[in-house]
Parts: sequence; structure tokens; C-alpha cells
Amino acid sequence: MVGLDSRVGKAFYGSFGELTEVQLNAEKPLLEGFDAVILSGTGSGKTAAVMAPLVNKYLLTRSADNQSTIVYIVPTKALANDVVRRLKPPLNILKISLILRHGDAKDRVHTDKSQVVVTTPESLDVLVSGSPHFLKDLRAVVVDEVHLLYNTQRGLQLGILIRRLERRNKSTIQVVGLSATIAYPTYLWKFFRPHVKENSLAIITVSEVRPIEAVVRIERSEGDLSALLDYVDQSRHFKVLVFVDSRRVAEQLAAEIQASSSFKDTVFVHHSSISSDNRERTEREFSTRTRAICTATSTLELGIDIGDVDLIILYGIRGGWESFLQRVGRGNRRGKSGKVLCISPRAKSCHWLTVLSFLTTLGFARLAGGEPAQPMALHGSVVQQILSILREKKGSYVRLADIAELISPWSHLTRTSVDAIADTLVEGGSCVRHGFQNRIGAGSNLYRLEALRLLWGNFPLKSREVPLKEKGREIGAVSARNLTRLRQGLRVRFAGQVWTIENIRASGISVVPARGFSHDIEIDYAGKGIGIDPTILNAVRQILLESSWETSELATADEMFLERKWKELSYMLTDAELPYMHGNEGFCYLTFAGTLVNDVICRSQKLVSYEIDDLRIWSPGPIEFHAIPKNPELLVDYAAESQINSDEITVFQSLLPNSLLRKDLAEPWCRNPCYARILQRLSSSKPKKVESEKFRRLLA
Repeated sequence: MVGLDSRVGKAFYGSFGELTEVQLNAEKPLLEGFDAVILSGTGSGKTAAVMAPLVNKYLLTRSADNQSTIVYIVPTKALANDVVRRLKPPLNILKISLILRHGDAKDRVHTDKSQVVVTTPESLDVLVSGSPHFLKDLRAVVVDEVHLLYNTQRGLQLGILIRRLERRNKSTIQVVGLSATIAYPTYLWKFFRPHVKENSLAIITVSEVRPIEAVVRIERSEGDLSALLDYVDQSRHFKVLVFVDSRRVAEQLAAEIQASSSFKDTVFVHHSSISSDNRERTEREFSTRTRAICTATSTLELGIDIGDVDLIILYGIRGGWESFLQRVGRGNRRGKSGKVLCISPRAKSCHWLTVLSFLTTLGFARLAGGEPAQPMALHGSVVQQILSILREKKGSYVRLADIAELISPWSHLTRTSVDAIADTLVEGGSCVRHGFQNRIGAGSNLYRLEALRLLWGNFPLKSREVPLKEKGREIGAVSARNLTRLRQGLRVRFAGQVWTIENIRASGISVVPARGFSHDIEIDYAGKGIGIDPTILNAVRQILLESSWETSELATADEMFLERKWKELSYMLTDAELPYMHGNEGFCYLTFAGTLVNDVICRSQKLVSYEIDDLRIWSPGPIEFHAIPKNPELLVDYAAESQINSDEITVFQSLLPNSLLRKDLAEPWCRNPCYARILQRLSSSKPKKVESEKFRRLLA
């Protein structure tokens, strides 16, 4: 621990004889004041690796009366709570004050007298805008799980916020990002901190990739998973975390395991519709159990402390290798390898696609690398930050030139774009213009957004939700669509329990606990699942062409199944041909392109009615693939159209000029290099007609 004061070393590392690799490598550059991106696996000690040097550098000799000096940013409230639990012991030893600040936190007083603040991007914005003197002593910002903010409106919001604080304090802030799953950290900093030169950025990478012990299986019947759990459960100490792709599946699978496995009353459910209090209760109870199972969506992907987990189950494939690695990293921290069971759910078609996608993703994850999207040129957060600045100025007028200078490090955010955004905000009533100076002030819609508590968050616009209540206490929130689907007396499953609906009103749904595991109707959840990453799909197609998949992780029956499917595919799948089926219902093309590419192709062909998924396009007429441009830039308008009515648009994107909104929506299309390769392949392929019955049997 050369360079660290012994008091800091003892507080953070205790009597450990050896530090982890990331803790050793991070110390020098952080003590020297570099911005840094720290890349290391889950459970490797990244939090201590960054906080020990920063506390040593900025807080060890400072008075307890100083204002906040270090801010620790996390993407979720649950992770903020967990970070506070981990930081309190060493900071208490050093007599350094710590405060938690987010929308659900009860401790909201004397923030400016706390030397370390743990918060979210949105709560930081509230604090910056609400108190002009807050953080005047700020020296360092830590951004945990920073990959979740890359190429997002929230990430740009945080980047601009830190820039605002640097300008306000007239000093540079040291910023450190932490992650386990970033392939190209320089891309991250170009998006997040474009004014920081590469020679001022330290990239600290622990190259050791944790081995992954994996088994890939096909679920063939109801109860298959429960039987498997009972089979592998050889002791009374067995904890399992099951990741699923949707809230509905989390509830359904928990009910099935409850009813047909030995876990019974030790089954938990964790997803975003469950209230934060109940999620925290689940986390606490699951972490203290030695034998339990929890079905969860992405809400448990992050490094929240849920104790030691013996087995991770991935029930269906989701997204790309980064999400896969994040999920696998939640398990078996005591061991030297991660244990994961990958299951293709029985309800899914195309088991061969799911199995090969798992095998391909495992390959990417073991290399801890993939093909990242380039930094996106986003605009929606600029709207939000303009309104946040006006709120900070208590509605008084702000020079457009000052706003343009603030965001000037982001090269796409020009003075022209600022003027266009200001014009649109004035037209919509969010801002008003000064009578003769080139300034804008707060309009009535700004105060309306604040009253609705929408001013701070760059979250997507989802369908309206209503609270679900037991005895007046909110236990969660569900889509308002349930108001017309449900009725009094019906039994529903939610948060792993069965409830009887007591009454239904526009203000919410009241329930009471019911006995047993059976229920009458499923709750309807808004949103749609994430498809398979097109990079994975492209790799799966190549594996099929080369017949080069790994079989050691497959059960014998599944290996034989895959071999049969490959034989069915091999005669129709060649490098230069595009298989299709033609029947009474139209044409079906096997593209391996992903939903976005397939949708853009259909729009570019001016098709009126069509259906798509990750793998296929169903069209009433033939598609002229040879006429599709090979350059994605020539299809950006169709990519924007594909997303224009999406519930993933934020409030502030909806306030953009139409031209800038369309640019925002087309950015994922423009920045992913995989799309260009897929377009090149499809436009160069020769359509090949396949016998309809064989085609249908293959894709069943």
C-alpha cells in the first residue's frame, strides 16, 4: 500500500495480507489525480480500490465541517443503498461523514455537511439545481456501473452535470468510472467526458477473466426446471438466482417452482413493478437465507449484496454478452469460477437459435470482449439540462451563448442546435424569450414538469401505471391497462404471492392476501422484451455455416437435437443465398438480422403489412433485397421511423425539434458497426426458395 496512509489502508483493507490486483493498480493514478476507468470483475474489490485513494487524497486531512468532497454515483436506488452499507464501516473508522441521497432515502438533511454523498444522477441534478452552494468543495466523482450510462440520455445528463459543477466551482473534478463489462473504455470517455485528453485518462484493467462453468439445456415440459433444481440440490445450503426476460415470466416461473419443487416457501420474486420497500425486503431476506431461490429481471444484475449464490440460471437469452457477463458474475463469488445453467424455455420456438445464441454469447463473455457501439450523438438530455439550469437560476433569464459554451465539448451540440432547441421550448411553453436579449427564462410548462416530478429524470416514457395496494400500503405499480382487464374477486400473482382483488379504481387496485398457489388471471405488464443482439445473431449464422459450435456444454439429447436441426438447415443455408418460403400467406425470409434491421428493410420497401422477429420477415409480397443500400447512413430516416412511436422515448426527447428527435432515434442504428455488415450480406445474397413444410418445421 505504498502511497496510502496506514489509517486509510487499515480502514478499507483491514488485516488483509494481500490486496487484489485492481486495488494495487488503481492506487497510483488515482492519488496522482487522473481521471480513470477501472475495469474489473464483480466482487474484485473495485469500490475499495477507488475510494481508498480518493479519501486519502481529498479527505484525510480535511475538517469534518467541510462541504461534500466526493460524490459516489450509482444508476439505481437499490445499489445506492448497498454502497452505503459497504462504505459506512471504513468511513466511520476514519470519522468521515457519509450521506445517502435519493428519492426514497429518509436522510435528506445536512447534505452540504457530509463529506461523501452517495446518490443517483437524478438526485444529483436535484441537489445541484436546488442549492447553488452545494458541492462547492467537490473534488472527485465516482460513477459505479458506468456501462449502464454509456450511450444513454442519463449518461449525457450526468456528463453535462459534472461539467456544470466544474464551471461553477472554477476547478477540474477528478472522475472515475467503474465497470466489469466495457470493451472499449476510450469510447466511454469520449461520450461522457469528451474534453478530457487521452493522456489524462488512466485505464486500469484487470485482464484475468473469471472461468465460467456452463451447461446449456432445453426445457421440454412443465416441471422440467423444478425437477432439475431438486436433482442438483444436494444439500440444505443451496441458493439459486434465476434471471428471466420479463416481469410476467418472473411471476409465472416462481409460481411453478413454488408448486412443484422442494423450495416451496423459499421462493422470491424481484422486478421493477414491485415497490422499492418490498424489493429491499426481498434482497435482505434472500441474502440471509442459506437455501432459497429468486426469480428476477435485470433489477438484480447490479452488484447489490444478496449473499453468496451457488447457481445462476439464465431462463432465455437476453441482449448481448455484457448483460450475460453481468448476470453470471452475480453467482458463486466464493469459488474461482462462475456456475451458470442456460435454459431455452419450453414456450419458445426455435430452440436451436436460443441454444446457439447461448453458446456464442459464452464465447464472447469468456473473451470479455465484443464489438461495442461507437459514442452516440444524443440531444434529449440537452433539453432537460436547459430546464434544470433555469430551475437553478429560479427562472431568471440565461444567455443562450452560455448554454452553448457549457455543452461545447460535445462536438455535435452546436450553437445552431441550441438555438433550434430553444425555439421549440419557447413554442411549447417550457421557456420564454427575453424581450430583446438573446436569453431564455422559465415558462409555465417547466413548473408543470417540476410539479409532476418529471423535471430531473431522463427515463423513457412508459405506459401509465397505477399503484397496487394492500391495506393502503403500496406494494407495487402495474400498467393502467389492468384497470379494464381485472375485476373484483379475481386472484392474481404479484411479487411471488397470490392476491385477491378487493376493488378497482382509477387511482389504483386494492388487494388482500389469498391462500394457495393458484390464480385466475395474469397481470399485464407494459413494455416488450429485449431481442438477441444482432452481433450474436450474425455469429450464430456463421457458426451454422461452418458447423463449428462447441458441444461439451450440451446435454446429450440437446446435442442430438442440434445436430438434427443443423442437417435441416445445412441444405438451405449458404454464404451467398437468402432462404425464403412462399405460400398462400406470402413470403417468409430467414435473415438472421435482428428486429431493427428487419423493420428498417420493410419500411424501406414501403411494405404496408408485415411481421418481424429477430430471425425472420413475413411479407405479403417479395422483397427486393438487392435494392437495399449497403450503407446504414442511407436508411437513417427509416430507422428513426421505426422508433418514433416507441415508449422508450423520454419526456425531454419529446420536446426536441423533430429533426433532432429523429437524429436521436437513429443514433443506435448509425453507431453499431454490425448493421453495415448485415446490410452488406443481405443486399448481396441471392434469394433461395425452400420447400414450405421443411421451412416451417425448422422454425417451429
